[in-house]
Amino acid sequence: DAVTENNKIIGLNAKGPLVKEVQRKLINIGYSGTTSGSITTDVEGCKADVVKCDGIYGPTTKEMVKQYQKDNNGLSVDGIVGQQT
Repeated sequence: DAVTENNKIIGLNAKGPLVKEVQRKLINIGYSGTTSGSITTDVEGCKADVVKCDGIYGPTTKEMVKQYQKDNNGLSVDGIVGQQT
């Protein structure tokens, strides 16, 4: 899975500004990562400034997305940020 600008689908191993935006939004609504630690090395920095998010869609980001999907009925729990998510 990767970032595609036209459909804005974001999944594991994607990198870049769209991933940073997803990370910042998840942190701001209370998700911080539960697998190998935090979503980014600087969670508070990422919360305040999207540039400080690491922008790497790794296992922790995927788990956060899956948790968000579980918490929002009607979303497929696939760990991919598509149009519905």
